[in-house]
Amino acid sequence: MKSPKKSVVAKQPASKTIKKDVDSKSAFLEMENFLIRNEKVVISVILSLATLFAVLLFDVKISEGNDDALYIEGGHSYATDFNNYRFTANAPLYPFFLGGVIALFGLKLMLLKAINIVFFVASIFFIFLAFRKEFPHL
Repeated sequence: MKSPKKSVVAKQPASKTIKKDVDSKSAFLEMENFLIRNEKVVISVILSLATLFAVLLFDVKISEGNDDALYIEGGHSYATDFNNYRFTANAPLYPFFLGGVIALFGLKLMLLKAINIVFFVASIFFIFLAFRKEFPHL
């Protein structure tokens, strides 16, 4: 059922008036309702696109900024000598996780970089879960 239309009168400087029919629902409200109804489809599309772009942009090389090399070096230090770990260049949690992967599978750069894609997509999903009731959908 379509909502009733209101008649809006806008005054022009030369005392002319223009009549317009405007829906009582705004475009933002309609988009908000659409996103609420189709929440699962929208997040699925976003996650699919994020995965697609991450795979298309996947690069096995160590980055020029040396950031991933520092994490891998920290993970290798965790895996080989856990008790004497003294790597303070980065926060310890991610190298700690990489250390477990390196201890299980060895130092395989492609596997370590592929895990980043999994974490990237998972982070989008968990951010969505954490904030979907806190903010409007639009």
